[in-house]
Order: sequence, then structure tokens, then C-alpha cells
Amino acid sequence: MNQMVESQEKSNSLEDFFCLTNILDTTLRYWKIWVFAAFFGLAFSFIVTKYFTPPVFMAKTTIYAGITNKASIQDGSEKEISISQYSQSIMMNSLLVNDYKMLLVSDRVQDKVREKMAEKFPSPEGKAPWFSVDAQYHRNTRIITILAYAHTAFQAQCAANITGEIFSQTVQDVLRLDNVKIIDPAKLPFQRHRPLLRLNLVLGFLSGLFLGWLAAFFLAFLDQTIKNPDQVESYLHQPQMGTIPWLVDQEKNNALYKCLEEHSNYDFVEALRLIRANLPYIVPLREASANAHSCRVFLITSTLSGEGKSGCTSSIAVLTAKTGKKVLLLDADLRKSTVERIFDLSPKVGLAQILAGETTLEQSILKGIVEPTFDVLPCGPIPPNPAELLVSESFGTILKKLREEYDYIFIDSPPALFLADPLSIAHYADAILFIVACHMAKIGLIRKTIRQISRVSSIPLSIIVNRFNRNDISCKYRYSRYGSYGGYGGYKYAYRASSKDSSTHSN
Repeated sequence: MNQMVESQEKSNSLEDFFCLTNILDTTLRYWKIWVFAAFFGLAFSFIVTKYFTPPVFMAKTTIYAGITNKASIQDGSEKEISISQYSQSIMMNSLLVNDYKMLLVSDRVQDKVREKMAEKFPSPEGKAPWFSVDAQYHRNTRIITILAYAHTAFQAQCAANITGEIFSQTVQDVLRLDNVKIIDPAKLPFQRHRPLLRLNLVLGFLSGLFLGWLAAFFLAFLDQTIKNPDQVESYLHQPQMGTIPWLVDQEKNNALYKCLEEHSNYDFVEALRLIRANLPYIVPLREASANAHSCRVFLITSTLSGEGKSGCTSSIAVLTAKTGKKVLLLDADLRKSTVERIFDLSPKVGLAQILAGETTLEQSILKGIVEPTFDVLPCGPIPPNPAELLVSESFGTILKKLREEYDYIFIDSPPALFLADPLSIAHYADAILFIVACHMAKIGLIRKTIRQISRVSSIPLSIIVNRFNRNDISCKYRYSRYGSYGGYGGYKYAYRASSKDSSTHSN
């Protein structure tokens, strides 16, 4: 069953990859590659044509090859015979075309031409200069055009005339045709026959463009990652909750948190506000009595480490607390805690110690972090058995108590692809926020992670696209119209420096 699902997903991936929209995306995203390849092909063809390809000149001479009618013409009957013989000579000439071809390239003709050319153009090696000959045969005529090619115009002219003379004599000797004459001797050519610079430049440009385009698609095929929000629904077939723009300093763990404090008009903050506004609609409040306290619990995870999961979780939690709601950020990443670095915390106890029975819940919660209604339950010192602690009944008991005190609980869990920790606690949450960073995890791995989660939990799962660079040229043509609203400070998804550090430029 799993193999059938995976094969179907691969088939859908190929269809999505070769759709018109994705082709346009790939063409625009890798425009530097095919533009560079096109101009490289242009420069390469120019250099090769100009400096490494010897010029070739063509000269031609025209020959008449016929059969002489020696019958005397005295009366009308003899004239009719003469006309008949004339028609027969034309038909015979058409039959001799193959003979002319073989005779022209025969060693008898070519050797004599080489000897004449060697005498005409002597060299230290005693060899004749390079030349090549060909012939054109005109249908229903007795006219033959001999084409001669050489590296200089004079050599081409001489090769054509010498070949015409020797060919005429050979035809008379071998085929017994005594009416072979040179009609037009070869003239000196003033323009080279090849290479044609303009034609080669066009071919080089188009060849480079095509090869660069193929290279771009090859790289795009290798880069099977999410690149823009539109691909979430088309590739993953999951609802998208929001898109968090890419920041220059987003690689730093505390960069997102500082944006909330220092830049209230940040486009980044506006994107988080949109996600915050969607939270109540993902998990409607449960039916409860008037005295009961309703709480929404969100589990945040991702496919791989480094997708900005903890930073997004902290930012959404802090921004939710700014509305006056009581919010708890629960750090359930017992393997590699990032929340403590984000808020610069150094707790001696945390969730790991509570689950191990070494401390109490009240002693571990850090209250009033950043906002009066924002609390943090840190991970604490990393335990040696994180998976066993999370599957214990103590975690469910702790979460049940916390539901009575908070409006929102955000659980920051480890990546779910290779670790069982998020799967162990998924059923305690009301919804899962799945972080997908652009250009990070491959689509196949993301699908596998979502399937793993869906097997153990049926709660809603929504995807948040992180680190989306709207300035990417492949996305500009679709997202640029949303880029500027003057009355709201300009929605440009890039880092804008504050007045304190105005020397720092945005991307």
C-alpha cells in the first residue's frame, strides 16, 4: 500500500514538475544560468570562427559535355535524323551523370590536379595545398558546374580551373566524348564561403541558450524542494496557514524575536499577524461549560533540523501574547533545545526534570518573559532518555494542568522525520503547525514526514512556509503586485534596517 502511494506521488510530482507554471518558474529562477550560457555560446562561436577556423573560399567553373553529331545534313530526312540524335545525346548525358561523379573523384583526376596544384603552389614538404572539389549537375542539360574549395581565393580559383581542364580531357579520353568544353572559367572569389560569422554567432547563441535551459531544468530536477507557497498545495496537497518571509539575519536564532521588538511595522511581523489571526479558525473552541477554561494546544514540528521551527514558534507565541492572551511556550525538544538560546535563558530545571520527577511544574515555569502574559517552560538540562520521558503518562498529566491556566500552548518539538518524539505527543495537541523552509527539505521527505504524522494522529495539520524570498525573480511576476501599499509602510519582504543601524543594507 505504501509503495502504491509513493509511486502515485512520484507520478504526480513529475506531472507537476513539467507543468507550464513550473517550467516558467524554473526558467525565471535560473535565468542567470541560461543567460550566461547563451552569451558564452555567443563568445565561444565568435572566438572559434574568428581565430581558430581557417577561411574557405569557393570558385566554380562551368563545363559543357555533349556528343557531336558528325552526320552531314543535306536534305530534310537527314535533318530529322540529326534532331533525333540530338535528343538521344541529351538522354545519354543524363545517364552519364553517375559516370561524371565517379570520374571527378577518381584518383586519375585527383592525382593530376594535386600535381598541378603542387607545381603552382610549391611548399617545403612538396605537397599540394588543401583543396576540395565537388560538382553540380543540372537536370535535363549537359552543363556541369565544378566547385572548388581552398583556404585562399587564388588557390580556389586555380583548383577550379585545373580540375575543369583535367576533367574535360579525362572525359574525352575515357568516355569518348569529344565535345567537352569549358564555358565559364573560374573567377577570383572576393568573399569567403565559410565560416559565416553571423550565422555562427546566431547558432552559438541559440545553442548556448538551449544548453543553459537544459542545465537549469537539470538543476531544478535535482532541487526537489519547496520554493514558493504555491507549491505547497500542488505538491503536498495540504492546507497552507501562512508564509513567513525570508530575512537577512534569519540564520541567527534571536533575529526573529528581535524583529518583534524593534520593528513593529515589519512585513515579517505582518505575516506573523496573519498566522496569529488564523489560529482560532484552525482549532475552534471545544464545547465546554461556562466555568470551564478553554485552551488551544499547537504542536510545531518540521521535517529536518534547521528549518526555523523554534524561531517561528517563539515569534508566533510572543505575538499571540501581545493580544492579552495567556500564552505558554513549552520546549519539548529534549534533544537540542533552541528556545533557551532565543530568549537567552539558563534554567537549571525544566520539562525534562519534571517528567523525571526531580522538580515541580510551578518551579520550572518562567513567567513574564518579554510580555506579562507570556510564560516559558524550558527544556532544562538535556536528559539521556528523551523519548522515554515524552511517552510517559506524566506528559499528558502536565499538559492537562497547563490547559486550565493558559489560552494558548505552543509545543516546540524536534523534527519528525527521523525522531519519534513529535509522534509520541501529537495526540495531546489540538492541531499541528508544520514548518516548511524554502529550499531546505526535499518534497519526498516532507511527504514521508506528513504520512508518519497522519498515521498516529488525525488532528488538523497546517503548513507554514518559512524563509520565502519574495525578491526571487521567479516569484516576482506573481507576487510583485502585492509588494507596495504606501499607507501601510510598504510590504516588501526583505530586511529593512532600523534608524540605529541604517548603514546595514537590506537584501
